[in-house]
Amino acid sequence: MEPLEIVGAVAAIGQLLELCIKAGKTSTQLVKSFINAPAELRNLSAKLASLQMIIQQFQALGQDLLMTGVEDILPATHKDMLLSSLLGSERALKNLTTLHNTAGQSSTPKPGCNFSRRLLWSLIDKKRSTMVIEELRKAEMVLDTVMLILNTRLNSHIWTSFSAMQLAQQTFRADFLQSARDVKTIVEAQHYTISEFKANADHTLLSILQLQTENDIKVQVTLLFIKSQLITIRKGLHTSFRAWSAPTSN
Repeated sequence: MEPLEIVGAVAAIGQLLELCIKAGKTSTQLVKSFINAPAELRNLSAKLASLQMIIQQFQALGQDLLMTGVEDILPATHKDMLLSSLLGSERALKNLTTLHNTAGQSSTPKPGCNFSRRLLWSLIDKKRSTMVIEELRKAEMVLDTVMLILNTRLNSHIWTSFSAMQLAQQTFRADFLQSARDVKTIVEAQHYTISEFKANADHTLLSILQLQTENDIKVQVTLLFIKSQLITIRKGLHTSFRAWSAPTSN
């Protein structure tokens, strides 16, 4: 899509990036086409390269946000401002391209830009070069303002995303700790149940042993009693037998 086709409509971030890349390439070629290129041109070329990276960061941020696209984090007013600054830079570069093509030529220049010839900037017509430099300076100032605004918004969204990630991590940590506490409670309850069962089993076994001991004692006492009774009976029978077998006197 050509720049004139997106004027009057809200430009998509991809179109703005394409326009920025195109202007950046033109500025780089112009810097190389002049010997001792003016600082304004070099500065503008560097600013366009920086702006390209900012736009690409907005694209990357929009791709990372699943529920919110880049069109939402960069409002229409910012896009219009960005488009206006890029169109201003493009006009300044176009005028400089025309100046390059016509410098030192008496004939009508051909369309396009012939960057194969390197021209000495100091030999360019002063009046025309002054006008072009002023355009470049204004375009650079506009880009400075736009980049400041975009950087502020970009950093704000990055910080918001970082804060949201921190909050999610804190929530996850809290849920994890609560789950760990629940598991610990269950384990402790099971441990208490096992301990209680073991204590009850020990108590039951001890009771059985005590009961068995008591029964053994009772059995022994009973046996002793029976034995003593048997001895008593035996003695009585022995006495009776002796008395019966003794001779009687007439």
